[in-house]
This record gives sequence, C-alpha cells and structure tokens, in this order.
Amino acid sequence: MVRDVGSGSQMGSVVWEEITLNLPSTCIDFIVHEISILKLEKLQRENADEWGKRERLETDKLSIERENKKLRSQTKDLEEQLERKSTHASTVVSKDINTLQMEVSEKNKVS
Repeated sequence: MVRDVGSGSQMGSVVWEEITLNLPSTCIDFIVHEISILKLEKLQRENADEWGKRERLETDKLSIERENKKLRSQTKDLEEQLERKSTHASTVVSKDINTLQMEVSEKNKVS
C-alpha cells in the first residue's frame, strides 16, 4: 500500500496520496471529520483556558481597585488629620508667642 519514495519534502504528501487513493471516499470523509473534531476540541480547550485566565485577571483587577479605593480614603483621612494638627499646633504656637510678647512687654514697663 505504501512504498518508500525516498527522502524529501514531498515524501509525506506522496505517502498520504497513496494511502488516500486506496481508501473509500467515506473513510476519507470520516478521517477528515475526526481531525476536524479534534482541532475543534483543542480550540475549545484553549478558549476555556483563556476565559479562565481572563476571569482570574478580572477578579484580581477588581480586588486591586477596591484596595486602591481603600488606600485613597485612608490617605485622605490622614491628610485631614495632619491639616487639623498642623492648624492646632500653629494656633498653640501663636498663643504662646503672644503670651511671651505680653510678658516681655510687661517686664519692659516695670524696668
């Protein structure tokens, strides 16, 4: 059924042609159909894998976005606390300066 045709790039096609020449067309159709099914199944597996990766990435993205939102909120809260403390500290320093100035002024009046 198959004869050795030597080496070369055409060997595979010559062998395939000899095999297919001796098979009934329904058998060839069956083989082509089976190969098509195998290719389709492979593509479906690859597609399912890609969708799984996509879903994992989407879940990770949403998790990171939630974490980012939480961190932004914490940053805003800390900035507000810092502003309040800074304002309070400058008010205390201002009062202390005024008190010291009044004390110096009173000592200068007495002298």
